[in-house]
Amino acid sequence: MIWEAFNHDGFRDLQRISGRMNSTQYQAMLYDHLILFGLQTDAANCIFLQENASCHVSKPTLDWFRKEKVNALPWPSRRPDLNSMKKTLEHIMS
Repeated sequence: MIWEAFNHDGFRDLQRISGRMNSTQYQAMLYDHLILFGLQTDAANCIFLQENASCHVSKPTLDWFRKEKVNALPWPSRRPDLNSMKKTLEHIMS
């Protein structure tokens, strides 16, 4: 699996993840690669998008979002993919 972060300037971070990820691991990765990496510079203007994997929507993760003031876009479980992965793969292959 690949986790990506991008903004109006383009790609900010790519992380390859092997195996399953639990809520604690997900929060640690977000802290290292989202909070420290860039959200602290302009958190008020950032909107975080994620799918509904169990580690993304667990109560501990949602509590962590509130504590860290991460503005997460609600994502209904049956919503179509925005296909950000296509751009990710293009970036990896280039």
